[in-house]
Amino acid sequence: MKIYHIVLNVFNYFVKSFRAVVEPLISQVMQGYNCTVFAYGQTGTGKTYTMEGGDGRDDPGLTWESDPTSGIVPRQVDFCSCLVEVYPRF
Repeated sequence: MKIYHIVLNVFNYFVKSFRAVVEPLISQVMQGYNCTVFAYGQTGTGKTYTMEGGDGRDDPGLTWESDPTSGIVPRQVDFCSCLVEVYPRF
């Protein structure tokens, strides 16, 4: 029997996926642990789109939370830079 912590489907948005999967790992990275998030799957299934995002990331008026097309990588970079500003000891 397999036990999953979370199952995401096609109706999950980037913000929910980011908060469920990546955000908990960032605190571990900030404590010095190594973590990896990768996309795996068949050709044409959206791995690059999931990791990099869509065209909304080019709009300077959007943040990672308000841009529905922002991928995992832009979200984590912005999130980590916010953490460094709030917690300079990192």
